Amino acid sequence: MLELDDRIVGWLGAAVAALFWGSYLVPVQRLPQLNPLAAQLGMAIGIGGSGLVGAIATDHWSFTPWGLLAGAIWALGNFASIFVVRSLGLARGLAAWAAVGIVVSFLWGVVFFREPVILGVAIGGLGLLIAGIALMNWPERQQGDRVVTPQRRGWLLCAIAGLLFGSQSVPFALAGQDPIAFLPSMSAGIALTALLLAVRWYSQGKLVLPRSACGPLILSGLLWNIANLGNFFALDHLGLAVGIPLTQFAVAVNTAWGLFLFREATTRQRQWLVGLGTLLAFGGIALVGSSQGP
Repeated sequence: MLELDDRIVGWLGAAVAALFWGSYLVPVQRLPQLNPLAAQLGMAIGIGGSGLVGAIATDHWSFTPWGLLAGAIWALGNFASIFVVRSLGLARGLAAWAAVGIVVSFLWGVVFFREPVILGVAIGGLGLLIAGIALMNWPERQQGDRVVTPQRRGWLLCAIAGLLFGSQSVPFALAGQDPIAFLPSMSAGIALTALLLAVRWYSQGKLVLPRSACGPLILSGLLWNIANLGNFFALDHLGLAVGIPLTQFAVAVNTAWGLFLFREATTRQRQWLVGLGTLLAFGGIALVGSSQGP
């Protein structure tokens, strides 16, 4: 059975991941619309740079191909999510790929890594967490809006994005490194993959990154990488099946920013849905966190 201190470190890591993954888009919220690949490249510069600074500060230079693979998986998932948002919308797409990612990470932990969990409690918690995420991101219908049926391609890409996001931490579990040592490798993988994805658009003159957007994007990448480090501590001390789903409370943090800072909820019904979704997510997190077996 895990020591109490190990569980506390894991929960703190999950809390840091949820807080910063739920906040990393705040610096870019008011930027003018950018080419998504240019925005990803700007963030990747912040992620890669922070990973390099971390390596220098901690004197960890043991790069591993597992880290490069983890970075590539995340960058490809982020690339797929761009087209998911265009097809399904942000609210529906985010809820769907978060749900897929939670289930995928849980299956990796239980089936592949044989992590001990109390299955009934874990499944109940996952169900509450997924339902809470869905309610928090339930699309608002404005009177007179035309209902558009999303294309099948959008749902397929959503499943792919969820599969990639749910698998991005698997290389860390296979690498056998501590979180701080692994972070520079994954940061480099993200930066390299984002650069490769951007080359085609840049060569066609379609990728423009305004200088005014560089600072917020780099800051956004830094915040994302802090969350990623917390995620590794959650995984290291709680495992994939329990630790990774806990980090997905980031959706509630992101929704709270939208409600209280950016005033995105325009109706009382939307506010009630967000509140109910948050309560369900809290209940799900409590159950998932208590489901770890001996």
